[in-house]
Amino acid sequence: MAKTNRQSRKTKAKIKNALMELMGEQELSKITINELTEKADISRRTFYLHYTDFKALLSEIERDNMELVQKKVMDKLVVEGKLELLSFYTALNDIILKDNQYYISASKSAYSLYVFNKIEELMIAEILEKDENIKKPISKSDMIKVKFFIMGSMKVFWSWLSEGKQMPLNNLVEIIEEGFEEGYKI
Repeated sequence: MAKTNRQSRKTKAKIKNALMELMGEQELSKITINELTEKADISRRTFYLHYTDFKALLSEIERDNMELVQKKVMDKLVVEGKLELLSFYTALNDIILKDNQYYISASKSAYSLYVFNKIEELMIAEILEKDENIKKPISKSDMIKVKFFIMGSMKVFWSWLSEGKQMPLNNLVEIIEEGFEEGYKI
């Protein structure tokens, strides 16, 4: 049984790695099962032994990655009632660079916005759960402010990743924080 589980994990890793390679070459929507199985050097039958369809593969990848973000990053967002963007984005960047090639491939595709939107949802929930200043129920205007801040900072982070990290992360976070503290003046 242990050998079967180990072999299954290896095969799934081959499939996922092949998908990451293909995502680096083309849009996710254009990738076929035939291309994926050829890249992974497995048969279609083997693919369908592990996944019911392409969507099941993506769902597993998404679930695994959201668990990774939850485990390694989310506790760094709000610490002792204070928003800690630098420690949060540093931890998220570490996952992207060290723990998971999925994000690097995803940051070059349209699918990446979906992935980053999922992380935004986790961030918003974390802030609302840990912010001691927010009274329940939160007003619509406060909710809009939280969403605006999180979605804006994540889009800036996503752009920074996809454009080749043209400045150090701590500088990027300083600019994000200054922008929200001071507002944008023309």
